[in-house]
Amino acid sequence: MVHTSTGVSPFKMPTGREMRVPSDIFVPNTDGSADNVPEQKKYYDRHCRTNVYQECDLVQLYRPIPPTGTHRKFHHPWSRDPFRVVKALSPTNYLVRNAQLRTRPVTVRHNKMRPYKGTPPVGYEDEVYVLTEDGRSSGGGEQKIGISWSDWTPLYLATTAPLLFEHCITKVPRMVDVEDDAGSLHDDYPDDCDDYYGLSEDSDKDDTVLGQNPALATARLFGMSCGHMFCLECWRAFFDVRISSSHVSIVECMAAKCNIRIPDDFILAVLDSPESVQKHRRHILNEVIEAHPRLRPCTDTHCTRVLYALEAPRALRVTCEGCGTQFCFSCTVEFHAPAHCETIKQWLQKCRDDSGTANYMAAHTKDCPNCGVVIEKNGGCNHMQCLKCQHQFCWVCLGPWRDHPVEYYDCSKYRKSEVSERESSRTRAREYLQRYLFYYERWENHERSLRLEEKHYASIQARIQSKVQNGEGTWIDWQYLLTAAETLRKCRYTLKYTYPYAYCPPAGAAQRLALFEYQQALLEAEVEDLSWKIAHAEITDQGALLNKMNICEKHRKTLIHEFY
Repeated sequence: MVHTSTGVSPFKMPTGREMRVPSDIFVPNTDGSADNVPEQKKYYDRHCRTNVYQECDLVQLYRPIPPTGTHRKFHHPWSRDPFRVVKALSPTNYLVRNAQLRTRPVTVRHNKMRPYKGTPPVGYEDEVYVLTEDGRSSGGGEQKIGISWSDWTPLYLATTAPLLFEHCITKVPRMVDVEDDAGSLHDDYPDDCDDYYGLSEDSDKDDTVLGQNPALATARLFGMSCGHMFCLECWRAFFDVRISSSHVSIVECMAAKCNIRIPDDFILAVLDSPESVQKHRRHILNEVIEAHPRLRPCTDTHCTRVLYALEAPRALRVTCEGCGTQFCFSCTVEFHAPAHCETIKQWLQKCRDDSGTANYMAAHTKDCPNCGVVIEKNGGCNHMQCLKCQHQFCWVCLGPWRDHPVEYYDCSKYRKSEVSERESSRTRAREYLQRYLFYYERWENHERSLRLEEKHYASIQARIQSKVQNGEGTWIDWQYLLTAAETLRKCRYTLKYTYPYAYCPPAGAAQRLALFEYQQALLEAEVEDLSWKIAHAEITDQGALLNKMNICEKHRKTLIHEFY
């Protein structure tokens, strides 16, 4: 039985000491007393051979001295800040340091520690970057953090495990299990890495000489537990070649048919080139990121930030605050709701394979269906009007615009042509190609519209600036135009990824495809209407524009919630 607020036994509270013994160790009472703590401690120190805590564990430290004054009754003997176990000095002594503040490590006994049960820390206070998320609800959701990996501070878990850089990865429950195949350095070398493992010191041991070369008789040789000995220059040259020609951090012994792994701390100590040291550390960190399920590197090739999921990774949009890149945390491609990760992978692969066939469908010009004049699209709206004959039509299907009512926008639904049951394989292949081109054209159309909307957003900013300078209101008065443009961009972005979903729906979603196409048509109709109102904002009432924005956002969220 323990006290609720302090976590210690009631009969040990006056002594300020708490003895925690693992349940698998039987501690006899030598003098017949159940509270003989000194005797229990001696027995525990003699017989305990298993570490209670391991490297990277989060613990709390015990503070027995309460404060004086009126705040004495509010004293919490356990530290609120988490401490991380850096090294197990013995089964009873551990080297720990504050997990959130840059303090020096301290040595603490096991009975002055307990597992940390609070929220895991995300890093040092001056290096935390909370990323934003395009949540599926207004209540927010999972948070990610991005931390730069420059100016590494190495944390050695063990010579058999990869290096971690403490300020870059601050919460690693357990590293991926590494087989115990790493060779330990020969007993000849010292343990201090700062002295290059004693490479500058003279060795009085008769090292094994390779071959009969007399020049090697006076050279100091180093090797792993396998017994293969080489001089310092050979090791350094071997490491330089392996690091420069490989993208992995695992380096094995250079003896023939020897697969003993070289410890990372020895490699870093032998290397004298800053470029090689930096590259090897980068390889180590990349392998740690690839092996850890909650770590993702930023997809921007020029960004060096790492994203860490505080909860189980899901397919959510994350934004790197370093470079602004947005991507799906699950599959690391561009965020693709409502399409699922497997769906978007199949779609992108299909686009890469058939890009040459679909190029002609992605042309920027089309003929007017009424008079045949060539028309170039210079805006994001699909409601087109021919300057020659004044004919209004839809850019997507070339049908009359009067056939596109708001109640049911029928342009985005694909209808399979009626064919006989005995159609040939060639006819079926043509039908599959037409189906793919149908969705690909609409995918490309919204992609181009998004690029045009970005230019239109800049023109809106310039127009607002001009109105403010002319005294026609303030920035706050015209802010709704920028909000409307941003809403239009988000809706087009979501609408763009509805076509991969419709082309290859996930398993079990074929029965709901009709409902999906109905919701898709509603969103597309409202998006085109919003685009038209933004383009003609001079004659559009502000209330009507705000109402249209709310309708578009409602349809967008409904589509994502129902099918993602």
